[in-house]
Amino acid sequence: MRILIWGLGCPGLVSAACLAQMGHDVIGIDIDEAKVSAINSGHSPFREPGLTPLLEENVKRGRLRAITASRDCVQNADVSFISVGTPSASTGALDTSQVESVAETIASELRGTAHFHQVVLRSTVCPGFTREVLAPRLEKISGLRIGRDLALAVCPEFLREGNALDDFREAPFSALGTIESRSAEMFSELARSLTGEVVQMSAEEAEMLKLMNNSFHALKVGFANEMGRICAAGGVDPEKLMALLCRDTRLNISPAYLSPGFAFGGPCLPKDIAAITTHARSAGIKLPILESVLPSNKAHFDACVRAIRATGLRDVGILGLAFKSGSDDLRNSPSLRLAAHLHHEGFSVRAYNPDEEPGTLSESNRRVLERLLPHYDQILRPSLEAVLASSSLIIITQRRPELTLTPEMLKDYDVKVLDLIDPASTWATPSGDRACNRASTIEIRNSLAGA
Repeated sequence: MRILIWGLGCPGLVSAACLAQMGHDVIGIDIDEAKVSAINSGHSPFREPGLTPLLEENVKRGRLRAITASRDCVQNADVSFISVGTPSASTGALDTSQVESVAETIASELRGTAHFHQVVLRSTVCPGFTREVLAPRLEKISGLRIGRDLALAVCPEFLREGNALDDFREAPFSALGTIESRSAEMFSELARSLTGEVVQMSAEEAEMLKLMNNSFHALKVGFANEMGRICAAGGVDPEKLMALLCRDTRLNISPAYLSPGFAFGGPCLPKDIAAITTHARSAGIKLPILESVLPSNKAHFDACVRAIRATGLRDVGILGLAFKSGSDDLRNSPSLRLAAHLHHEGFSVRAYNPDEEPGTLSESNRRVLERLLPHYDQILRPSLEAVLASSSLIIITQRRPELTLTPEMLKDYDVKVLDLIDPASTWATPSGDRACNRASTIEIRNSLAGA
């Protein structure tokens, strides 16, 4: 393929070199004349292990060259990769002016032509930019239509400086996000040059994926450093403990807990977070990340309450009251706190707790219920069906086999379902409309966004 790379910083130049090595004809475009001159002489303008030999080889073979202006190259190319910078503005937002400028240049060179071109955004942007800003700009200036005359996709890069070549060649996957389904088919040839499994998704998902990855990396660094400070203050070896933490690949270094859902609770997590942050404060040590965990958890709980209020339904059924699936422990249960909160707000609340029937409560659970829900005997129901029959809104706060709802089951009840575990899910109404929960889904997304 004939490929243009717009922007020759680390992500752009590494991509250019690797694509040229694959046999593609690559032209890199950058306004920095010194950078362009260095590349055309086979040298990397910045330090990146292994890049200079790769550049030298592909420049000599004529598969890679750099220029400072496009010079009508777009009409002779198959693909444009936009890899220019999106630095922080004074407000903290991303400055996308360079991306927009490149897009305008590409669109201008395509105006009045029948040449089909693929545009791939590699720069970091916020969700919605490609659909709401980039796509309209390309179509307006070029006079072409995306999905018919022009293809547009978001393919975020995950290249770390110092390891960029390995990251490109050994990527676990490549995300390819489009604004409509037809564009995905148009990138079939390009997809063969992407490394790892090519995962197709929406443009917004691809845009968010890059920000999510880097946020998680920053969080891990911050967490490790906070643990290092508190360990050092107590004469504890942080490296030894972090090594042991990482050895647990079942819970710690694993997908465990990394699924959006309801708030956490129980007898351990809130108590231990409070303990370590209190201990740190007494020692004069600030742990901003850990100190934000409990407020963040409360903000999420409050967002879920707002989503429930937004449905406008007052007869609420809550399925499961234990603090997590697989347990009957009601101590510090977020589901129970939700039931109590809604009850005190005047909602008519029903709940089904499959682990214990109202007449067979353990003494410890009875004490918890008496403290939070003094009239629990009027709230607890003996079966899932009893909750469905007396509710207009069913709230799911945990995933467990005994509380599984199916479209076949719901067809006999006039209820809506608000799934706090998976806000994107939809549920069937008695009429069989699979999209009936769309309003609730939008409501909870908006509520969570404002948390």
